[in-house]
Amino acid sequence: MPAGIAVIEKARQNGAWQSLDAAEAGLMPADLTAALATDETAARHFAAFSLSSRKMILTWVLAAKRPETRAARIAETRRLAALNRRANVDRE
Repeated sequence: MPAGIAVIEKARQNGAWQSLDAAEAGLMPADLTAALATDETAARHFAAFSLSSRKMILTWVLAAKRPETRAARIAETRRLAALNRRANVDRE
């Protein structure tokens, strides 16, 4: 089996192949939804971001390997959305 095919098969077996499907579908994870719910302005701005911007942010959040990293990315997303800035997209 070629090396590339072997990597794909391994990713399919360990779940990595599907790990970002939710971001691609634009599905909001519960922890991000809860964080945005604590700040009406952030939630409104986030909802107004383009679909492609929201997908980039969701991918960034979902790609975090450690819970601490994910929590920090969610906090940063909420903070910047309150300022109408896109986390991991707009430069500060």
